[in-house]
Amino acid sequence: MKNSMKVIQKNVKDIYTKSQLPAADIVVNPYVGCTHKCIYCYACFMKRFMKIDEVWGEYIVIKDWQTKNLKKLENKTVLFSSVTDPFQPLNLKYKKTQKALMEIKNSNIDTNVEILTKSKLILKELKLIKSISNIKVGISLATLNDKISKRIEPGASLSSERIQTLKTLHNEKIKCYVFISPIIPHITNVFQIIDEVYEYVDYICFENLNLRSPYKYEVLNFAKEVLPKDEYQDFERIFNDSNYGIRYWQQLEKRIEKYCQAKHITYKLYFYHNKIRKGKR
Repeated sequence: MKNSMKVIQKNVKDIYTKSQLPAADIVVNPYVGCTHKCIYCYACFMKRFMKIDEVWGEYIVIKDWQTKNLKKLENKTVLFSSVTDPFQPLNLKYKKTQKALMEIKNSNIDTNVEILTKSKLILKELKLIKSISNIKVGISLATLNDKISKRIEPGASLSSERIQTLKTLHNEKIKCYVFISPIIPHITNVFQIIDEVYEYVDYICFENLNLRSPYKYEVLNFAKEVLPKDEYQDFERIFNDSNYGIRYWQQLEKRIEKYCQAKHITYKLYFYHNKIRKGKR
């Protein structure tokens, strides 16, 4: 880890917060910030709530808490994590994700636990994960190309390492899924990823890129650098012409549904960010 990373300790009242996501009741974010430095990171909005000079991706807030009652987790779906990666490298030192998982394990409460990560480091906690009932692990992927993943997610595990992590989880009989997100037009080969992973997962999730202002120009500049001129012009049009963009995503959604149905893959579509479209094998 680079010495320039700023680490801040913070006491908080609670780590288990109500979720606004369509597929989770409670979210657990043991950290604020993430060292993956993904160029498309929507969670960078968190910086406006904090008086920190460092840019997003160059600081992390380590939360500390004293849990008194986990009754609110009863029969809920609890997601690790919504605005950070629970197994980013600094977790090796601070182990806040392990602390929260152990709390849930020891509570004897019937809870559905879900972990979403881009990190191969989750494999260091296989014993703990396997000891928790009703748990599943998601691996997030935007590309199978290691050179591209290193550019857009420089601090995360390489795509090839995530694929191997997925295979290990599958071999360990842990319920798992792939989250193909964000789908970046002309960069994310959705169907190539499906073909690579579907034998090792219980289902696949899909989410399109939401190009918001805090990181819009960084993503546009990257796309302009790596895409042929005609593809980049189409990329721009998808995000600058709302009608064209809506048609693009609707057509891709239909293709994904048809492809998954033909392969008898269970899938979940999050293209509209406030609801889920599901399909079963």
